[in-house]
Amino acid sequence: MSNHDKPKILAVDDVPSNLMIVETILKNSGAEIITASNGNDAWALLLRHKFAIALLDVQMPGIGGYEIAEMMLEDETNQNTPIIFLTAND
Repeated sequence: MSNHDKPKILAVDDVPSNLMIVETILKNSGAEIITASNGNDAWALLLRHKFAIALLDVQMPGIGGYEIAEMMLEDETNQNTPIIFLTAND
């Protein structure tokens, strides 16, 4: 299966180690994992790709997960993309 045929998962988190954990957990899922480290980059990816699901960090500098979700709901292309919110306690 080529990358063009695989479902895509968007993982967004401003902490690189959290993204690495998500990638490790999902590496055998058969999906292409695409990551972003901030809300602006996530939105740019959402405008270019069709994702099967979005994993969004709730607390990020600038645009957080809740704001990205609101933007997705207002966008016809992304409004039906399932969202899972992630957060980590230090």
